[in-house]
Amino acid sequence: MRGRERTVSPVPDESMNDSSADRRLVTRVRIHNYRNIAACDVVLTQLSLVIGANGVGKSNFLDAVGLIGDCLRSSLGDALRRCGGAREIARQTSGRAEYFGIRLDYSLGVARGHYAVALGADRDGKLDIRREECRLASRTETHFCALERGRVTECTFPHPPPVPKSDLYLMRLAAVPEFRPAYEALSKVCVYRLDPAAIRELHEPEQGPLRADGRNVASVLEAIKRRSPTTKERLDRYLQAVVPDLAAVDKLALGPWRTLAFRKVVHEGTRHRRFLARDMSDGTLRIVGLLAALLQGSGASASHHGLVCIEEPETALHPGALEVLWDMLADGAERTQVLVASQSADLLDHKQVPMGSIVAVASDGGEARLGPIDEAGRSVIENGNFTAGELMRMEQLLPDEKASRLRPSQVSLFGASASR
Repeated sequence: MRGRERTVSPVPDESMNDSSADRRLVTRVRIHNYRNIAACDVVLTQLSLVIGANGVGKSNFLDAVGLIGDCLRSSLGDALRRCGGAREIARQTSGRAEYFGIRLDYSLGVARGHYAVALGADRDGKLDIRREECRLASRTETHFCALERGRVTECTFPHPPPVPKSDLYLMRLAAVPEFRPAYEALSKVCVYRLDPAAIRELHEPEQGPLRADGRNVASVLEAIKRRSPTTKERLDRYLQAVVPDLAAVDKLALGPWRTLAFRKVVHEGTRHRRFLARDMSDGTLRIVGLLAALLQGSGASASHHGLVCIEEPETALHPGALEVLWDMLADGAERTQVLVASQSADLLDHKQVPMGSIVAVASDGGEARLGPIDEAGRSVIENGNFTAGELMRMEQLLPDEKASRLRPSQVSLFGASASR
């Protein structure tokens, strides 16, 4: 942090590897007709910040990235219902609902590939999965499977699984050893919209990852502490940096239920007093949820390939805590890929925010435009005339014209394409 010693020791924990290695899971995102996004082609970094004003399309971009993971963790029907349904998602063109499409290019160490799907709903509201394909290639072999209108049209292995009527075929491909790594990685992509009310609720013990609203955070903290005590200590130090009179947070068992218990410093640090989640502020609970989302993959046995998407992590935080927030995000990105949607100009004032990590979002006639910062913005930032945050306050943090003004015909969802 600027102007003072870092809150958390820079000594790496068991989960950190060579910072020079490309540890991104999702390297590139392409979207067609998703709500107000007509078309976009965005390259993600290890820590990407999707920045723009209210209502320009930041949340829609995160939803599109997270939709595949949501489908794989539950079902396509349930995931679409949570988003309002296929006909509501598909961008309206010429008065009728079109299909929408999503492609995620991903990296799994030495193997790279992509997963793409195009779907919509007919006039009767029936789900229509138009096309789907998955590719995973290493130096020695390539595995590929493609479907159209519920029929396998191309496959590199014999006897493909039967095609489900109303679910993604990738769920069936999980049974094929060659595609299992892709399924497991993409199923962990999650958009977190942390809800303090949900975090306050008692929950039964769980073994899985943090839920999107954070309701099982006590179980996740217990798992972090068991798997990597040094990571749990790191989490507590970040919490104390934001709320100085808190010493730690832990899981508390209340019969068959779990909740959070905070240890608060009283009497000049000589004693601690316990407070439950129900007694804590929204901002404090959101910070605990954010830390759990970022650090849940830490530990000697943890996978380095993941993507954590976070909606407006600055919500309910005091502006003075934004430097600590940046440190938390950067620290989390040492362990997993992080994608953040934010409208905080103060966060962008941090001198360590790389310009290449920013995806600027603007709205033109209600249509979202996403891309890297335009040349004029890059120039004034590089020359030290303004920070990215100052440009945002002046409404001059804009996406590059050529990269952001795309039509669906210019963005290929299917087939092999050069990486960016």
